[in-house]
Amino acid sequence: MQFYQFGKLSWSPWAGIGYSLYPSSYCESLNRGTARYPGGTSRVSFAVAENYPSTRVSFVNCFRQNGRYVTEWSTSGFNGESGFARPGVASGPTINKYSPTGSFTVTDSFGLSNPGTALNYLTLNPYSRWGGRLNSNYNKYFESSADIFPDENMWYYATRRSGDYRQGAVINYNRPPDSPITMNAGFAIFLHANPVPTWGCISLSESDVVRYLRTAAPGDRLIMGVGSDVFL
Repeated sequence: MQFYQFGKLSWSPWAGIGYSLYPSSYCESLNRGTARYPGGTSRVSFAVAENYPSTRVSFVNCFRQNGRYVTEWSTSGFNGESGFARPGVASGPTINKYSPTGSFTVTDSFGLSNPGTALNYLTLNPYSRWGGRLNSNYNKYFESSADIFPDENMWYYATRRSGDYRQGAVINYNRPPDSPITMNAGFAIFLHANPVPTWGCISLSESDVVRYLRTAAPGDRLIMGVGSDVFL
């Protein structure tokens, strides 16, 4: 294994030669033009796994200052139990447990009480649902007394002991403003609390999700995927 300024070069008999960027260099990749997805917003965050089908990610929050991106903070977290889907491949139904690869905006957030975010905040209640059935509510927030799978009962996930949805943000995968909604391509891709492998979301500790929400603004971007598909 060889170590360099921005990353390390490694070799394995099953994967061959691989280059991994250090998390401390993620923000600098935006400045150097070596990220496959551009920045362009005040804050860009990365959720990057080292390989397929890893379920662990390095999460780095980048802030643009004086025309350059700098690291504001970083932590570790998790992605889907099946790892990331390849670029351009739909994550599909949540039972596949894949996280999508790409660059997505963040405009909406949710939880039990607003921690002070500039994102549109949905205060959850016992009727809060996220549409998973293939109808007009697919990949949208709605309210209903019915609890029908695969619609997600957000109140349940917010109030159960692990508190997954006590605080969270909606990653705009397969939904406006990033794209039209395609039925069965995947839904409910969130950044949420409870740092364990997920069914497609990115999960961090609750304190880190709150830290993210308090500085997030509508249109901020989250770039996610395996390092070799995120960086040049």
